[in-house]
Amino acid sequence: MTYCSGFIAILGPPNVGKSTLLNRILGRKVAIVSPKPQTTRNRILGIRHGAENQMIFMDTPGIHETRTALHRSMVESAMASAREVDQVLLLAEVGRPRDPRLQPALRNLRNLKKPRVLAINKIDTGPRERLLPIIDDFAREGIFDEIIPISALKGEGVDALLESLAARLQPGPAFFPPDMETDQTESFFISEIIREKIFRFTRDELPYATAVTVKKMDEDPESGRLRVLAYVYVETNSQKGILIGRGGR
Repeated sequence: MTYCSGFIAILGPPNVGKSTLLNRILGRKVAIVSPKPQTTRNRILGIRHGAENQMIFMDTPGIHETRTALHRSMVESAMASAREVDQVLLLAEVGRPRDPRLQPALRNLRNLKKPRVLAINKIDTGPRERLLPIIDDFAREGIFDEIIPISALKGEGVDALLESLAARLQPGPAFFPPDMETDQTESFFISEIIREKIFRFTRDELPYATAVTVKKMDEDPESGRLRVLAYVYVETNSQKGILIGRGGR
């Protein structure tokens, strides 16, 4: 059997489940998950090792119609991934099949000369009868090589999706060693965990424009616990109070 490999970009609107799917595919958390939109700002690399192939996934910022310089930069980052990789996986949401935020991706993918697979996510959230009309509607676009319904949260349909992607890989080497699952550093993961907790506990009080920088990490000699010095950046002084409480309490 010929060994195959390839790079696959995961595209889609904000909050459609891209990070959840990447975490499901890899069997561990490598991407931040939050109900807030646009929590993925960086292109995160996740590597799935198979006996006969290696699939390298890139989780990208959410694609939507741009409004600000930050949004334009994030969307361009996502589309740059689509141009650089061997395959493109677009995620749509079963509850919003004609989401206008999909339009930038559909426009860019229409003339892209490489395998394109559409996954319709969140099929666990409603009746299955609605799936066939949605699949037929996207099939008429003539963009995608295959359309697969999935639930990234529950894992339903993910194996079929992986089989579809694997079938479109080309012969090639393993680009990464078998013990490597991501290209991100430990400090990056810690900063993402902090950012995820901020979004979870502040909910709608704090916008997603929060940045975290890990300055120092060491091990407590007595407890063996990891000690982290991290700086959290927000946009306004009033947002500091939301994070640390009145008077720093």
